[in-house]
Amino acid sequence: MHSVKGIKTTIGESPIWKPDTNSLVWVEAAGSEIFEYSIHSQNTQVFHVPFDITAIARCEGNGWICASKQGLFYCTSSFDDFTPIADPCFGSTKLHLNDAVTAPNGHLWFGSMNHKQLEAPDGKLYRLTANTALEMDSGFSVANGIAFNPALKRAYCSNMFQRKVYEYQLDDSMTQII
Repeated sequence: MHSVKGIKTTIGESPIWKPDTNSLVWVEAAGSEIFEYSIHSQNTQVFHVPFDITAIARCEGNGWICASKQGLFYCTSSFDDFTPIADPCFGSTKLHLNDAVTAPNGHLWFGSMNHKQLEAPDGKLYRLTANTALEMDSGFSVANGIAFNPALKRAYCSNMFQRKVYEYQLDDSMTQII
């Protein structure tokens, strides 16, 4: 890790505000870095991770879950220890994980994509359950832009290169599509 004043990223993804430190965290989706910009110091810390990161999401215990081209990893709050969780794309030479977001109920939703043929409908939308990737939907070119409306019990996911956004009605626990 090192600290720098100004930083530019090629594909900045997963901006997450940390109210406890008044800082913004994001990843370089075209590399293996996590950035944390402090409002107080106006410096950006750069954390190097041992995989090709594509997204980051908060999880219980102040830790993080990192989506990557090598699967999902649990990461400590200080970005210094990584534990593999699951990789639903394992064994595929053309698929890897893309976006990842923590739902209002604390569950991780994440998507995959075909990085060799971006418009191919090989991508899927998943939810992490007991360290297992549960498939929620398929047919995505790139499952991206996952978002939630807890008041309406809805989830949304864009099918990026097909220029579509899907809306899912969720059950009361916001864990299942109905």
